[in-house]
Amino acid sequence: VFRHVPKNKQAAAVAFLNTELFETPEWLINPKILNRIESTGIVNRILNFQKRYLSTLFESKRIERMTEAEAKLGDTAYSLLELFQDLQQGIWSELKSQKPIDTYRRNLQRSYVQKMAELMDKNTDKSDVQPIVRFMLKRLAQSIKDNKSKQKDVMSTLHLEDVEARIQTVLKPKKD
Repeated sequence: VFRHVPKNKQAAAVAFLNTELFETPEWLINPKILNRIESTGIVNRILNFQKRYLSTLFESKRIERMTEAEAKLGDTAYSLLELFQDLQQGIWSELKSQKPIDTYRRNLQRSYVQKMAELMDKNTDKSDVQPIVRFMLKRLAQSIKDNKSKQKDVMSTLHLEDVEARIQTVLKPKKD
């Protein structure tokens, strides 16, 4: 018998992923160990790991199940919108905290925008994905606009300006 996972358990799982996967895993980046086993590669290894899970969270089958659950259970279901909001809040936490955005997080944030662009390109006429993605990207662009001047780290500011431009490209693609 199929049962939907309760809303609070799904929200807790996303919070866990935000904390344990999408925040920079400092415990994996121990120079004393890394210098003994490899000269390069940790940045890409962490990025690939994070991208894989980001893609898993937005798989079409998962989106379908969540849409079905929301249709059946109403407000007691963990909605697609809540998933997108919770992930965006976690992945872009530096906008609120104004902490410098390190290399690992910049890579993750660019990958997030790329994943949103992919979701906009997919033929998802029968789902709410495109309206949610559009809403989330507009909200993110506004948050970047409101907070990038508060960043004291030059690389973080450059990154935010670049991401702002990428979002505009997704929201207003060039016409052929």
